[in-house]
Amino acid sequence: MRFWLFVWSLFFAAVVHGQSPGVSASLDSTRMLVGDQVWLRLQVELPREGSLVWPQWRDTLTSGIEVLRTDSLVRRKQGKEGVVYSQNLLLTCFDSGTHRIPPQKFVVDTDTLWSLPLLLEVMPVTVDMQQGIKDIKPLRKVPLTFSEVLPWAGGVLLLLLLIMGWRWYARRRRRVQANSSGPSLPPDVLALNQLEALRVARLWQKGRVKEHYTRLTDILRQYLDARFDISAPEMTSEELLRQLKKSPDVSADWQHRMRDLLTCADLAKFARHQPEPLENERYVETVASFVQETRRVSEPAVPADNSHVEGVPSSEFVPSGGIAPSEATSMEGTPNEVTGGRAKL
Repeated sequence: MRFWLFVWSLFFAAVVHGQSPGVSASLDSTRMLVGDQVWLRLQVELPREGSLVWPQWRDTLTSGIEVLRTDSLVRRKQGKEGVVYSQNLLLTCFDSGTHRIPPQKFVVDTDTLWSLPLLLEVMPVTVDMQQGIKDIKPLRKVPLTFSEVLPWAGGVLLLLLLIMGWRWYARRRRRVQANSSGPSLPPDVLALNQLEALRVARLWQKGRVKEHYTRLTDILRQYLDARFDISAPEMTSEELLRQLKKSPDVSADWQHRMRDLLTCADLAKFARHQPEPLENERYVETVASFVQETRRVSEPAVPADNSHVEGVPSSEFVPSGGIAPSEATSMEGTPNEVTGGRAKL
């Protein structure tokens, strides 16, 4: 009889224990060196689904023990109705000695459950005082990976595309504006007219040397842009000279003369250089001669629409630097002299 009572009591205790919540706490290791890390694993077993209040931690578990990381709370099924909750905490400690991890409080429905306290032994790092002081380890060189280079390469490529797109848009806009203004003069006639207007303005004689060379180089750059399809207005002098060197239509002699002209113009514009009067006249003649020698012979000059000029019939008006129809025959054999215009080159 007593034997059966004992067996029945064990069975009843097992059933009751299986239907009651359980809390467990454990450490991966109860001993570690100063600064090492250890995992604290918490688990709550519930016989059936119910309300559960889980403790919350910040950056410190207890005095001397810090929480480096808190994993997410995991819930999984156990049996038909059972539920298991678990969570892992990564701990570290920088104080040697034995540290006590206090019991953790869990509220299940109306019951309060506590985990068992744990002891963590933190051992100091042994130092051999007989050895000399050693320097810190040097930095390790880590090779660049493709994922590190890709953002920089993409940024540079995007910047280049933006610059090229802007230059293309600026050139297209200038051409559209030039075409929308009506029939335009050929580049050589337009340049010669502008040079004549520059002579008439007498800028360098009035002491406005910088403005004189600014207008002179602008005339040259605009002609190069229209005649040779070079983005001269957007280039520095050195960039422009490199482009002229690549052009088969510009001889080495003209490249040398253009270098002299641009060098003098840069000094006058940016260094307050005062060229000699003969230089001022000579460089205007240099640009005019360059335009005359590099003009497109196959394209006839298109005179400007001067019908609005009072007292001058459009058939008789000769633009500055241009050629009158009646005098075209006098030009044979004298390519460097314009008898009907204002400029004599």
